[in-house]
Amino acid sequence: MTPPAVPGDTKRERREAAREKARVAREAAAKRRRRKKWALQGGLVLGVLAVAAVVVLVVTRSMAPGGPGPLNMASDGIVLSGDGTTVSATTTDAVPADGEPTASAPGTAEKPSIVVYLDYMCPYCGQFDTANAEQLQTWVSQGSVDLEIHPLGFLDNASLGTKYSTRSANALACVANYQPDAALDVNTALFAQQPEENTSGLTNDELVSLVQGAGADDEQIPGCVTGGEFDDWVASATERALNDPLPNSDLEKVTGTPTVLVNGQQYQGSLTDPTVFAQFVAEVAGGAPTSDTSTGTAPESSAPPPPRAAGAERTPGQVTTPGCAPASQPQGRRLTPMSAKAAAKPAPGAPPGARTRPRAARPSRQPQGRRLTERFRTRARARARRTRGCRCRGRGSAAP
Repeated sequence: MTPPAVPGDTKRERREAAREKARVAREAAAKRRRRKKWALQGGLVLGVLAVAAVVVLVVTRSMAPGGPGPLNMASDGIVLSGDGTTVSATTTDAVPADGEPTASAPGTAEKPSIVVYLDYMCPYCGQFDTANAEQLQTWVSQGSVDLEIHPLGFLDNASLGTKYSTRSANALACVANYQPDAALDVNTALFAQQPEENTSGLTNDELVSLVQGAGADDEQIPGCVTGGEFDDWVASATERALNDPLPNSDLEKVTGTPTVLVNGQQYQGSLTDPTVFAQFVAEVAGGAPTSDTSTGTAPESSAPPPPRAAGAERTPGQVTTPGCAPASQPQGRRLTPMSAKAAAKPAPGAPPGARTRPRAARPSRQPQGRRLTERFRTRARARARRTRGCRCRGRGSAAP
């Protein structure tokens, strides 16, 4: 540290002491600036490393295979059949964490296979199950058909963040794994207590109570339901259903739920009339071709046709069935009130009821700039005529 100047120092010595003091101050300031710079750079480096670690973690998790599936769902669905009195599940191995599902055996004319892809939050799935649960139970228990249930979880965004679709599908997977013969009763109970869309749905404890009330009382099921043991498998199975071709069918993927297949042919009839569905099953078992557009209609049914979505088109003979879609479809442009009114107005001389397009505005024969110039010239001439003969009074002179 520079010693302070004493009274006996010369002017030169005092000047040198001041310079030394200034140099020391400059060096100290430079050191502080370097420390701040290093601290800032170090913080930026740490921030970049933290972001990179998060990105790597997310990518790694997204690329990692889903968890192993439940037992007795090797096809991503549980197959239920009967012996004349009771319903039992077909036992299979689980889908490995890095494996692919194994398709079930296709149905036959003697014993059709009914495959249902569903989401327990989808109201249309609830309509189909409510209408057909009783006859499905009868057909399966009698051994007349095989029923294969594929629970999906693509409506998680319709449960206020609780992921009810995934949790309810996991609940059925838990039953399939630990007490598979109760799966049909649990499936019916899940739709009997189905929550409305855009609600939080049942809690995990309520799902446990529902499953136990339906007869699935294995002691390992509660922990499986509350712990989400098969959540990862539900995500993987849902992704496969929404992107891969459906086994034993010509469908490229699931585009909405419920997707109901009978021996590989898609049912597109009424979701609320069990007679129509029974007629469809009978026709398919009897060898009705897929292109038969009358399939799925019953002359003796008095139920009205299913509602069509606004703007949907329907070809003659085709039955349009509502359903839950995994992604919103783009809608066409809608006419504004003015354009709609113009579009509905018939042209002069057109027959009653005719609709024509609104007439487009005619293009001007003159450029816009020329029209404005002519307008200004006209106004200038008119103004000149009005003021002619009185300019002298405008200057303050006396009138002649």
